[in-house]
Amino acid sequence: MEILHIYRRVSTDVQGEEGFGLELQYDTGLKVAEQLGFETRLWDEGSQSSTKNDLSNRPVLTELLNEVDEGNVKHLYVYNQNRLSRNRTTWYSIGSKLVDNDIKLYEGLNPVPRDLSKSEDAFVFDLMRSISVLEQEQRMSRLNAGKFQRVKKGMWQGGPTPFGYDVDDKGYLKKNRYEAKWINFIFEKYVEGLSVTNISKELFKEGVKTRRGNLMWSTASLRNIISSNNHYQGWYEYKHGETGDVERVECDRIVGQRLFNKARKLFGDRSYNAKGRISDTNLKYPTLLKEFLSCGYCGTAYGQKVYRIQYRNYYYCRSNEKNYRIIDPSEKIVCKDRLQSIKIDVADKIVWDAVVDTISKSHLFKEQTKKEVLGSNTFKMSSDQIKKMKRDVKKTQKDLKEVRDLIVREKAMKSIGSKANSERKQIRQVWEEQQEILVEKLYQLENKLLNAEANKKWVDWVGEFDSRIQRLKNDDISFDEKKAFLNQFIDRIEVTNDEIGKHQLKIKFKLPYVNDGFVYKDQNNKSKGYDILNGDKELLVVGGLESEKK
Repeated sequence: MEILHIYRRVSTDVQGEEGFGLELQYDTGLKVAEQLGFETRLWDEGSQSSTKNDLSNRPVLTELLNEVDEGNVKHLYVYNQNRLSRNRTTWYSIGSKLVDNDIKLYEGLNPVPRDLSKSEDAFVFDLMRSISVLEQEQRMSRLNAGKFQRVKKGMWQGGPTPFGYDVDDKGYLKKNRYEAKWINFIFEKYVEGLSVTNISKELFKEGVKTRRGNLMWSTASLRNIISSNNHYQGWYEYKHGETGDVERVECDRIVGQRLFNKARKLFGDRSYNAKGRISDTNLKYPTLLKEFLSCGYCGTAYGQKVYRIQYRNYYYCRSNEKNYRIIDPSEKIVCKDRLQSIKIDVADKIVWDAVVDTISKSHLFKEQTKKEVLGSNTFKMSSDQIKKMKRDVKKTQKDLKEVRDLIVREKAMKSIGSKANSERKQIRQVWEEQQEILVEKLYQLENKLLNAEANKKWVDWVGEFDSRIQRLKNDDISFDEKKAFLNQFIDRIEVTNDEIGKHQLKIKFKLPYVNDGFVYKDQNNKSKGYDILNGDKELLVVGGLESEKK
């Protein structure tokens, strides 16, 4: 039976969360399929903009176009054409794919498609998409100009305000005292060490709802408040959508500058890739090899697709995906031998086992380990410092608790209740400044302690080379440990095919660890020492990696 592929998308987060438009698009698509007697497959992009110059923010449409290229799509439904795109560049690319593959395109409630294999339908399609793009560009131009004029006057550009602010009757951004209280709560708890998940739970306990009345705050919203929204420091920048002109706008400060900077720095530190943690927030499912893999033919970095429900997880060459964004045919990426995708779980295990085996046999690495241990007194220094730092941390935590008690507890406020309001405000400001100083001091101490203990752990490891290698071979080693280990040794991994079509992974080490060796300077007098013989930097792993064809 024929399949009607239903693609749906809305333009804003508000539409996406409230369901406006998405259900309507799907329901009308089902009605068309019912009239045609077709089965359906839903491609749900959710809430994404269609005005960008590429499809980087629209993975569902990208995958749909891949299926079009593979010949797996013949009937496509969209509620209207602008669901596909409102950008001239991407419209050209998308339209070309649909026309080249003779797609039958259905819109609205009309069961009669535009047959893009016919020249007259293809012509009307091209004309309609050009009109759609022109209308969108004119609308956006007027909208951007109007917004920027408001911003230049110091007014809010329009649309929903950030949590913590309202717009007054003159159009200026003003602090909402109730919401501002909880913005400070979020920043303070984050600096104290609470995760965004636990902050969400705390807001729930306090009965704080989101702007849309949700009882639970999403972690994405909290991360955005902490890491992306600049308004809370008392100013923000607005960029004109067409000219690129930037205007700085003053607004009410909600978060103290010290606390604001501290939270921003802490957010960056927690996302840093130092321990193998994935900092790319667009990567929903971290994998072991994605950032190392590249195509051995065209040099394009590999991507990944993870479908946990369907158990279809694979790495793939992104050259075809990138070509959708390139207009000029002469600039398109040419991949000499288009690679089939490779299974994530199988590739991860094969590479991990190969790298651990290579390092465990490497004389060069053993020599590096030996010099690290014999030439280091870091362990003793760290041990001496750790005890003192732990005492300092406890004392600072105690001091901070006392200051917070003065600020938060009702009895602390009552103790100065006889004083004038101005004096009470001045005292409270002193407490809050001391709180920020102690928070920063505690953060610095905890960072030093973390580094010292991490250093101790490293020296313990290199002092027990054999046991550490055995640990790497155990099944219970964590993902973060594996990632950190590979980052230490691997430069990149190139994917190619051998003569019989089997995948080859060319693992490129940072140093020549592969099949290295050593030789005594004097075989009859080994006390004279030895020399390390460098091996190769490349290790070839062949076969067993292919994913099923899509």
